[in-house]
Amino acid sequence: HKSKGLEFPVVFLIGASEGSLPHSSALAEGQMKNTVGKATNRQPSHTALEEERRLAYVAVTRAKEELFVSSPARHRGKKAEVSRFVLAAFQGAESGTRTVQSTWAASIRKSATPQTEAVPVWICTRAACPAWARISTHKEASRTGKECPLCKAPMDKGSRVVPR
Repeated sequence: HKSKGLEFPVVFLIGASEGSLPHSSALAEGQMKNTVGKATNRQPSHTALEEERRLAYVAVTRAKEELFVSSPARHRGKKAEVSRFVLAAFQGAESGTRTVQSTWAASIRKSATPQTEAVPVWICTRAACPAWARISTHKEASRTGKECPLCKAPMDKGSRVVPR
């Protein structure tokens, strides 16, 4: 409740992947029995999952101007899926039921300056999906294609202007 009414110009939500958001303990069946009150008949894992969803909602709604969400490709040596809470925010975007606005998209269109540089990236081919990922290794650059971690559509090579 301490975050009620608090807003910040920029919010960074890092580690938005399954196992971190929601946390693995909220996904484990029966592991958080103490979160279930006597007046409810919900399963413990469902209650814990809803608490994780509420915390994610609070985190993203603190942003006044910009929200940056990152999700690792790998965690502890295993492929990390994007958090179900992040993916849920994009459901319906293709059908026009939800509009995703991005202030960073306008800044990317600006030319490179001494403080910025153009870098090679993978860009999602689905118009409603804002995903892109930096190409940082020779092995990555030699790939012919990649699947979008958000919507599973194909990604094409392109470039973005980023801070140095």
